[in-house]
Amino acid sequence: MATTTTLLSLPNELLGKILEEYDLSLPALYELAFLCHRLHQISLSVYIKKSGLPKVSERCIVTIPYHPESHDLVTVLYLSSDVTQTQYFRCNFPRFATERGMLHHFLRVVRFVAKLTVVKEVVLNFNSFEEITYVSIEDEAIAWSYGLGKLLNTIVERGCSSLEVRGLLKTMGVNRQVMAILTIEDVDFYGHGHGPLWATLTELFRHAVPALKALKLQKCRRSSNGQVTQFIKGFPKLECLTLEEIHPFGQLYDRDPWARVDHHFLPPELPGLTRLTTLRSEPKWVLPALRSYAEGSLPALQNLTIALSYWVYLGWGSNDQQLLAELAKLGRNPAFSVDVELLAPEDIVSWMRELTEHNMSLEESAGWTNCVSGIILLVDRRLEWFYQPNVTDVVRRWYHQFPRLRKLIMNTRVDDPLAVSSVEQFCRMKVSRVVKGLEHFEVNGRPLQLSTETL
Repeated sequence: MATTTTLLSLPNELLGKILEEYDLSLPALYELAFLCHRLHQISLSVYIKKSGLPKVSERCIVTIPYHPESHDLVTVLYLSSDVTQTQYFRCNFPRFATERGMLHHFLRVVRFVAKLTVVKEVVLNFNSFEEITYVSIEDEAIAWSYGLGKLLNTIVERGCSSLEVRGLLKTMGVNRQVMAILTIEDVDFYGHGHGPLWATLTELFRHAVPALKALKLQKCRRSSNGQVTQFIKGFPKLECLTLEEIHPFGQLYDRDPWARVDHHFLPPELPGLTRLTTLRSEPKWVLPALRSYAEGSLPALQNLTIALSYWVYLGWGSNDQQLLAELAKLGRNPAFSVDVELLAPEDIVSWMRELTEHNMSLEESAGWTNCVSGIILLVDRRLEWFYQPNVTDVVRRWYHQFPRLRKLIMNTRVDDPLAVSSVEQFCRMKVSRVVKGLEHFEVNGRPLQLSTETL
């Protein structure tokens, strides 16, 4: 008696090939997956392949549409029992999404990532949209933050070794270590209305990376002192902190939930960080750091770098005078090293002469140079010094202001052969003949031997 061959009597491999060859749409494949248990996994696997993912275990790239259907790729990946891990996962979030819509997408991606046993490299790409349409309800902003924070937490829990978040303003990258280093750089927090506000960043990262060890905030425009302080407080285990070029607000925006409190007008304040060993900061954050240290709030501090890479002089303003007075109190034997980074102008000889004379005219803060153990001089152009008189004497007087100096570094920040050459000649022909007792003398990344000549 002849047997009848039906579709379901065929082997799974053959069924899969038939569904791949047959011109079924993605919605049809999704509906077919729920006709019976046997077709479920076969149809979902074909759906994933037709979506451009031949080997999900190696590379999984998902683009969420603005209006996702019930059968979109994120849902299918979650339902497929064959998808258990991936080496690389990138999610492109949709264009023109509301906070509520983005929260829905976050939670769907969380559901998919949570089912994976391993995900090594992750990219969350928000560059596909131009702006988030904000809803001025603080509860929704907090929920949005919680959703993204939950997504970041889930990714880290899956053993992620490289995480990159693109587009929440500009690129924020955390690489090589599992969320051990966070950099937020070159950002305008109100430019064009993009991305989350400080309140959102504070909420999501505080929950996502509570064990963060290194934080760098640099070139953050329209950011108040209070907002930065609140953000730092979320990471009590910090060991390294960088604060540079953090500029205040030009104006306030009512849609910011934080505009209803006084964070915008608070003076700089550094919270107690019991594990902080290294602080690199512009002057306005150094003064509160010294006060926190005196109060015992920074007990582990080992190195303080005062970054003046965009100024020429230190000590002209009233705030600078307070800072120098606090540095003078440290004396010659502070419990931590103090480095000063300065921008040297083209006429470096006149600059050294004026700086020496200015320091000699100080009263309460006259001894601030006694605590300095390292100086980094940055150069942006060719130095003009060769034909000036008494260069060696000027350098000697400038150097003798720093009796505790053990490290001197000069670096050229521009790719200009003439500038590089002028710095190296100046150090070799003049500086090396004056400095004594240095443990480290470096020029453009290379150690420089001190001169044995006696003048």
